[in-house]
Amino acid sequence: SSFTSCSIDICGEEVSSAEELAKLGEFLQRVASINHLHLRSARLGSGIQLGAMAKLPAFTNLVHLELTGRLAHEDSDAAIPALSRILRHAPSLEVLSLAFDTGPGDEELRATRESWEDCKVGELTNAHQLRYNEDELLLPTPTVTIRCLTKRVREINLVHYQGGRAQRTLVKFLLRDAPVLAKLYCGFAPGPLSIQTKLRYEIQGWAMNRPKNCIFD
Repeated sequence: SSFTSCSIDICGEEVSSAEELAKLGEFLQRVASINHLHLRSARLGSGIQLGAMAKLPAFTNLVHLELTGRLAHEDSDAAIPALSRILRHAPSLEVLSLAFDTGPGDEELRATRESWEDCKVGELTNAHQLRYNEDELLLPTPTVTIRCLTKRVREINLVHYQGGRAQRTLVKFLLRDAPVLAKLYCGFAPGPLSIQTKLRYEIQGWAMNRPKNCIFD
């Protein structure tokens, strides 16, 4: 392929049928030489971890990977295997960007941002989009070695981070295995500053080498 960048938008709720997965695998084979891949799906990394994606190509030239989709609370067990699979096929990866969609049904939450200044403290706490629960224990992250994470990834971007269990588990896994990370960006979903601050301290504690260029927004 002569493409250097490719954006793939997977329509529908989930890629699960053998036919759909085979078509996705065939298309990825055609763009295996790209430098920048943006994969958008209803659920983050949809289909990547499933057996029918056995033909996932080696993205030997891939430098920047963007994944956009929803990472729901119940996806804690699937998120790490899905992302690990594609990272193992991208040995040259340097920049990883994860954009977390709020998913269907959150339009009311998004609309509340416009009237927050008129909210009382209690109303604001109930209306925000953050999903953080400080009393919720995270499952232990697997001990695996992914070459691009340990040797190459120097920048991780988190967009619309809500701090639910699945997102926290995934981010913890990534940051604890990224010793050459030089830049970390985290853009929080709208919500109280007090919760965003707790999430910021948590993320900073996970970062293996405390990158000097840390931006929280």
